[in-house]
Amino acid sequence: MKSVLRLIAARAGVDIVRAERTFDACIAAVEHSAWPEVAWRFSRLTADGNPVEFSFSSASSGLRYTVEVGGPEMPEERRIEAACAILEQLGHRGPPADVLEDWRAMQASHSLRWGCWLGIRHQGNSEKSKLYIEVPPDAKISVGCLALPGSRLVMIGYESGTGRLEYYFRKQPLGIGDLKLLSDTAIGALEELYNMPIATALEFSSPAYSVSGRNGASQIAFFVRAGWIGGSAAARRQLLRCESSGGALDAYQKLVGRFRDDDLPDHGVLTLGLNHQEGPNKNVDLRAGLSGRALMRFL
Repeated sequence: MKSVLRLIAARAGVDIVRAERTFDACIAAVEHSAWPEVAWRFSRLTADGNPVEFSFSSASSGLRYTVEVGGPEMPEERRIEAACAILEQLGHRGPPADVLEDWRAMQASHSLRWGCWLGIRHQGNSEKSKLYIEVPPDAKISVGCLALPGSRLVMIGYESGTGRLEYYFRKQPLGIGDLKLLSDTAIGALEELYNMPIATALEFSSPAYSVSGRNGASQIAFFVRAGWIGGSAAARRQLLRCESSGGALDAYQKLVGRFRDDDLPDHGVLTLGLNHQEGPNKNVDLRAGLSGRALMRFL
């Protein structure tokens, strides 16, 4: 796994020594799991169960990954605390005590599927972290952003450096009117991604969405399964089409760009990020997450 990390870090101009040190802290609990026979294939984070997912963006370079914060033996309800302990070890600011208590109360007495994940992003000399908090189906928690009527909150993102919150929702079915409410650019961007009229796409799919910020300053993202747009080969074509920053997908190209369509790893769920205030085709960021184990075979 570290060989993948080194390749991406080198291509992105990231300090490899620092990146490895951070990565070691993030996966230490998995590496020392009491259940080593399943520790690298138990996760819901990736299609093949690997507890590490590397992410590639069409709009910005850098090293991005998300990890499980504990091995399979760790109860899901303990994973928020485990993630916060890693943040402290890295010297990153954790969530305020009242926010942490709200999350604990939200997850208490509910059946959890994964609990909490930790995301890391290195870009240039900066290192940022983000918590992803599972929201159980029947949990009650207030949100400070636009949410479509009939939506269900499924996850909360928390940026440790800024305190910015991102709320992730599902609504089924999702309609054209819903897309217009979320962003003026949503329909055009999604039609480009699906390569078909949005009315047709919504007949067989309902993208999840996230909102961060407030009202006019909101940042909107949509989440689309690669299979909905034609699979991993189509996802690769769309990623390369959307690239808008020189060299942003250099590491992605190096790892999977030269392989046949049939040999590509599962691209899972694609993230289409939009700026609510921009016009058509402005600030579109398409991201894909790939399993660390899947990428290993492309080295």
